[in-house]
Amino acid sequence: MPARCRLYTWVCASLIALSAGTMPLVSRSLHKPASSPQTPTELAQLLSQDAPSLYVVSVLEDQPESGIYICKKSQPREQLFNHARGPEIACKRKWQGVVFCEKDGSLCRIDEDVIEAWGEHGKRIGPLLLFGDPALLQSIHNLILEHRDK
Repeated sequence: MPARCRLYTWVCASLIALSAGTMPLVSRSLHKPASSPQTPTELAQLLSQDAPSLYVVSVLEDQPESGIYICKKSQPREQLFNHARGPEIACKRKWQGVVFCEKDGSLCRIDEDVIEAWGEHGKRIGPLLLFGDPALLQSIHNLILEHRDK
């Protein structure tokens, strides 16, 4: 009988030790912090939930991974194609109320010095590159931060 009690005690102690080691892992997996969007599709989904007044236009119809334009007002895709990214002042006026988003490296790799030349009109958020209206760009950045902190 004493051997049986020792076996029972050993089994119970082992189960307690095992559960103590796995509980933090289970807890972390159930309470994962929200992350920043990693793709234009994820950003478009976030915007549709938290900023439904913004318009999202895919560069290629129904393919947001190719890049998206985020607009304060509805604009045809063809008109948005005329927006060129660059540090020139004249070009920046066209971007009023518009931000373009792409995943860095999806079409081409954009160097940090180019992004720095964009000034307040450009921003890297994780793997996403955004260019456009500074006020809208900041609003999108704030929205991503709020989402991540939830």
